[in-house]
Amino acid sequence: MRSASTLPRRRVLRRLLAASLAGPAASLLGASPARAQGDVLKLVVAAPPGGITDQMGRALSEPLRQALRQAVMVENRPGASGAIAARAVLQAPADGRTLFLATPTSLTLPTLLKQPAPFDAQKDFAPVALLAGGDGLLVVPASLPVNTVQELVAYMKARPGQLNYGSAGIASTNHLAMALLLDRLGADAVHVPFTGAGPAITALLGGQFQLYVGDIGSVGAQVRAGKLKALAQVGLKRSPAFPDVPTLAETVAPGYRATFWLGLLARADTPAPLLAKLNDAANQALVAEAVRAQLVAMAFEGHTGPPRDLAEQIASDLATWGPLIRKHHITAQ
Repeated sequence: MRSASTLPRRRVLRRLLAASLAGPAASLLGASPARAQGDVLKLVVAAPPGGITDQMGRALSEPLRQALRQAVMVENRPGASGAIAARAVLQAPADGRTLFLATPTSLTLPTLLKQPAPFDAQKDFAPVALLAGGDGLLVVPASLPVNTVQELVAYMKARPGQLNYGSAGIASTNHLAMALLLDRLGADAVHVPFTGAGPAITALLGGQFQLYVGDIGSVGAQVRAGKLKALAQVGLKRSPAFPDVPTLAETVAPGYRATFWLGLLARADTPAPLLAKLNDAANQALVAEAVRAQLVAMAFEGHTGPPRDLAEQIASDLATWGPLIRKHHITAQ
């Protein structure tokens, strides 16, 4: 006959064993209402506080906390073209608590630009969600004597190598977007890199260069104020923010597309149930009022869908930028 003290002890042992098997995934999967001390979901951002990616991460924090029932914080890890942030995620446990809030500049481009590559965007990471996408504008100073993209092409070709285009840095998304356009047009202009989009736009307004491709959230206000002219959009379809501005694809460069996007990724060996739970939470967060307001401010469009949408976007980026980078021998700073 079992003693009265044996049964409770065995129950306790069984509960302890179950808790150890559930491990760090328990809170994310909702397997237990209890959470370990310090159980915080980190959104790692490859940019300093205040930028668009950082602002998006902070807008997502509260809706994700509600969906996952755990604290969420943004961790800024700028530098090395995204490699520092990526390394922080890859060195963390594969428990779904450390995620990479990435952009093309911080995820796909380092894979292509650095030898040896600091990481593999497709093999080292598992996509969680494609959060949002935003198209850009090809803009010029208001003083430049062109009013359409067709006039700009003619102006450039009449002055080969005499016009300059700016970017947020060597191998940044807007550098490659402009380089791709010049390649498609068979035109020539000189690249002038800056240390970020803010300094580049300031220099553009000051007349230091003539051509720039920027996301609508960065340059739209200057276009509306009449300080810049928007000659074309760089997405495949027109943004509702500028419905009267044609796309490059429908005017001078059929099939041309350059997209700015935000995505959420985990380590590649993160358990599939965790990835599914995180994807569901991200989709819920995107309809939250604070997140929708942030997307409007950025002129981005929220995207709810499965992880494969982000996987397809990454593959598309690699296929678009890889040949261009190799052809023109573009390397990172």
